[in-house]
Amino acid sequence: MRTSRFEATRELLGDRPRNFQPWSDDEDPFSKLPRHTTEIVEEDEGFTHFKNLLIENGLMEKLKKEDQSWTLFVPTDAAFRSLPRSLKKQIESGEGCVQSILHEHIVKGTLCTAAVVSQVKVKNILDNLLQLTKDESEKLRVNGALVDSENILGTNGVVHVIDKVLIPPQARNLLKALEEDDRKDLLELLEISDMVSQLEDAQNITFFVPTKQAIESLSNETREEMMNDRELLKKVLQHHLFPSHMPADTFEDNKKITNLNGHDVHIKLHEAFPGIITAATVQCAYIVGHDNQACGAVIHKINKVLMPPEGNIVEALKNLKDHEIVVKLLQNTDLATKLAENSHFTFLAPTDEAFERMRDVSVEQLMENNTLAEKVLKLHILPEVLCCNGISHSSPFHRQYVRTLDGSIIPTYRGLGERIRFGRAKVTQCDIPATNGLVHSINRVILPERPRTPTLFGMDLFPFF
Repeated sequence: MRTSRFEATRELLGDRPRNFQPWSDDEDPFSKLPRHTTEIVEEDEGFTHFKNLLIENGLMEKLKKEDQSWTLFVPTDAAFRSLPRSLKKQIESGEGCVQSILHEHIVKGTLCTAAVVSQVKVKNILDNLLQLTKDESEKLRVNGALVDSENILGTNGVVHVIDKVLIPPQARNLLKALEEDDRKDLLELLEISDMVSQLEDAQNITFFVPTKQAIESLSNETREEMMNDRELLKKVLQHHLFPSHMPADTFEDNKKITNLNGHDVHIKLHEAFPGIITAATVQCAYIVGHDNQACGAVIHKINKVLMPPEGNIVEALKNLKDHEIVVKLLQNTDLATKLAENSHFTFLAPTDEAFERMRDVSVEQLMENNTLAEKVLKLHILPEVLCCNGISHSSPFHRQYVRTLDGSIIPTYRGLGERIRFGRAKVTQCDIPATNGLVHSINRVILPERPRTPTLFGMDLFPFF
């Protein structure tokens, strides 16, 4: 019979009595010592789903090897069973951006619940913010998930058990991301055009999404035409979709990207000063919101609907009202062939009225003299894609110029009332798309000899009037 604590200790450390039995797992005091956080996950039968996903995705080994403390928010198996069937199926098949889901539950460093007084935000390794809140009854939640068991300490951090699986934005599919952004209007259009199944499981997709205001600003005629023609609607929507993952930090000035229709559009970066980018556009639409992440996709918001081109520049001109004269002149010269090439141009297209108002030369002279016609028309061709929003306001200290196909230099500026001019010609219709560039309709023919302009102390005044 053990008569003292000392004798009991001597029996343990010294000669074992004949009736000595080793401790069971439940009684072994050494089993209560802290374990590695990964061992806590591996050894608990209630974390089977989370454990298997960590192993299958190579994260278990990473957590073991890295010399780093971790906080793990571990969902129970019951939490995984309560997921929607479609999401559960995607996760089990490895198609549901599982890495993103796992990363959402892992935070660098040790975060014990005592550090949360009422509310605190921490970043996980996905670089998303997790919001931890503690209510009056001291119950802790992380992004709405209840913490069932907290502060299970390990040798390299801490484990908190939660009753829900945390689904990050990066793990939603594209359609779910649109739904959460309250874009029922766009989802309806996708359904009408029979594109829902195409985008449901889409991977490596960039979607430039027009705002609600952009869609509402379309003319009644355009909207009616799209709603009555499913193929046209599909073509318009596909014009906004690009088969590659392009977050905003991959944008480059004048970068050419190809959409699902096979058409090229350009990304332009706008600088207020050299090196200071203040805006970005895609096919002349401002990007007003960027990097809304979804599973295999990224969404950028734009301020207008991108309309697919109806052909090259010459074909676009043929579809424009009041531009018959310029089409005939182009066809009389070799420039019609030039503007049908797979290059990129901006064409300044004078209206028929503009040609008829010419003083120094007549339409008849241009029709009869192809050399003169070509000389005049080259002043209207820019060997670059220049949107109207790429033209800035002018001042005595800042002037913007463009070079035409024949090498001439023409001033361009944004004047009073946001009126855009090339020389003295005012743009009456901007950014008409073509497969190989843009068309701007102008109200005056640009002639080889620019008329003199009023000056004040040697400064040209025409940019302001």
